[in-house]
Amino acid sequence: MEGAKARAYIGTSGWSYDAWRDSQYHGRPQSEWLSLCAQRFSAIEVDASFYRLQRRETFQRWRAGTPADFRFAIKANRYLTPQQKARRAPAGRRAGAQPRIGSARKAGRGFFGQLPHDLHRNLAKLEGPRARAEALRSVRHAIEFRHPSWFDDEVAACLQKHRLAVCQSDAADWPMWNVVTTDLYTFDCTGRPPPVPRLSESEREAGPGASGAASARGATCMSTRQRRVGHAPRNASRLIELIARP
Repeated sequence: MEGAKARAYIGTSGWSYDAWRDSQYHGRPQSEWLSLCAQRFSAIEVDASFYRLQRRETFQRWRAGTPADFRFAIKANRYLTPQQKARRAPAGRRAGAQPRIGSARKAGRGFFGQLPHDLHRNLAKLEGPRARAEALRSVRHAIEFRHPSWFDDEVAACLQKHRLAVCQSDAADWPMWNVVTTDLYTFDCTGRPPPVPRLSESEREAGPGASGAASARGATCMSTRQRRVGHAPRNASRLIELIARP
């Protein structure tokens, strides 16, 4: 609906970092860390699912330990995205990743794939995400493109047709495609190489994704990845404060 206000889901990329034990969790047991994050944020990005397949029971435990309106952004396993290692993986391993998507659906409402920085534009590579988006319509899907050859109107039209969102990132290592293709807008505050600074006031208020967030209708999902020294939770909290301003 025109003029509708977007719902913002903000959190960090992951939650199980030993460096956060004292500064963010105040010495509480690791089994409580996810629930503590869920008290502070409205969403979280699951990065571990990219590197290893998660058990069904793990997704169920995550969901049971968080509020009903809390959202997980599940990163697609590398065997489901065109990573170089995944292309060389046995067919059985790639097929084994497929059933885990249904388990991920029970844990959260966001599922996104990350394309490698050296993968040039090839619309055939979007067939997998398109099929998953069609099969799991209750889950929103996003793709992070890391090569500029993808940044054109034909790709954007394809994404719009199949309700695939673009995951934007402010990383220093690859370009950002500042385009909004669905009513879901995702922005990843990846940050800079170490030493990682805190976001300045101007970066928070007028960062690369500000124009896209303003134009999105429906949901806006932002995650922060400055995790080495604990800046991610502080920056995510500050973003929540800024968005809450009238």
